[in-house]
Amino acid sequence: MSEPKWWAVHFSQAKDASLNFTLENYTDRKDFEYKILENEKVLKSEKIEVSKGEKKEINPEINLGNDKIIIQVISGEEKREIYKNF
Repeated sequence: MSEPKWWAVHFSQAKDASLNFTLENYTDRKDFEYKILENEKVLKSEKIEVSKGEKKEINPEINLGNDKIIIQVISGEEKREIYKNF
């Protein structure tokens, strides 16, 4: 039986106004980058490491506007997005 090989990103508290999110990694990759965007403008970008089997909560400290905020997480050629409307 083979081990799972996937990674996922989700908001830590989907119904509140924070942008705290959790990255779960079940791949051999450990290098990730996240970007926080508002109206296609990058508000924050940071590289992080998440080891195989690890869950890491990220608590970005940024000033929010009143628009849709998109969080993109990239690892290699793969990209996931989550968003909240404010």
